[in-house]
Amino acid sequence: MENENNKSGQPNQHQPANQVKFTPTELKIIHLLCAEKTTEDIARELNIHKRTVDRHRQKLLAKTGSRGVLGIVRYAIEHGIVTEF
Repeated sequence: MENENNKSGQPNQHQPANQVKFTPTELKIIHLLCAEKTTEDIARELNIHKRTVDRHRQKLLAKTGSRGVLGIVRYAIEHGIVTEF
C-alpha cells in the first residue's frame, strides 16, 4: 500500500469531482482494508470501537456499491484511492 501522506500525515484525499466523497476516517479505513487489516486491527489503530468500524464498513459498501470488502478494495484501486500495496 502506498502511504501517500500530506503535511498533516493523513492519507491522500485527492478525489475527482465525479467520485464519491469519503470522510477522512473512511479513507483511513479504506487504506487499512487494502492493507488486509482486521476489524480489530483497524479499531485499535484508529482508537475506535469495533462496532464503529463495522458501521463505517457498511457506509463504504453503500457508497461504493459493493457487496463485500473485496469490492471496496477494487473500488479504491480503480479510482486511485490506493495505488500500491
